[in-house]
Amino acid sequence: MIESLEKIMDEISSIEKRREEILKGNRDVLMYCRKAIVSTHLTKMEEALHYIELAEKKHKELKEYAKDDLYYYLIAAEVEIVEAKALYAIYIDSRLPSYDEMNVKGSSYILGLLDCIGEMKRIVLDLLRSDRYERAQDIFRKMEEMYSALIQFAAYDNIIQGVRKKLDQDRMIVESVREVITEESRRKIFLNELRDAI
Repeated sequence: MIESLEKIMDEISSIEKRREEILKGNRDVLMYCRKAIVSTHLTKMEEALHYIELAEKKHKELKEYAKDDLYYYLIAAEVEIVEAKALYAIYIDSRLPSYDEMNVKGSSYILGLLDCIGEMKRIVLDLLRSDRYERAQDIFRKMEEMYSALIQFAAYDNIIQGVRKKLDQDRMIVESVREVITEESRRKIFLNELRDAI
């Protein structure tokens, strides 16, 4: 019995050590992703890509620690990676990478795309402030398309925890941006009519 207990203790100690390493590494991934998102908003695209690459490299290392038994601890970091990479791709007008290309779980991919919709709102508002209406409309169309494609996952909240809540939040975000875009459209029509009348 003592021998068995010692063996179990060694196994538990190994799991605990790997868990601590993953939690520490996750903090680095989250930091890199946040910096990538901020850099994207500041249109510092080379810097954003650099942070994304750092996040992906760290994530790859963590997957080796996690294996199957501790993979759960990687989900939050994966969601952030998807959000950062999706936002970057949208901003440079590139194709969204698939979840296989991102090397993440399907649930992480879904949740990351849902988080990206909130960041897209910020881009739309920044574009409108700098009078780039056409580009703002383009990003808004992508927001709508993304939300419409993701809505089908609402029924799977018991499998992808939190997906329904994020979808509800994103529905309000999309509607609020639609209102802003509509107001801006009306303003532009009014100004054009005013110019024509003068």
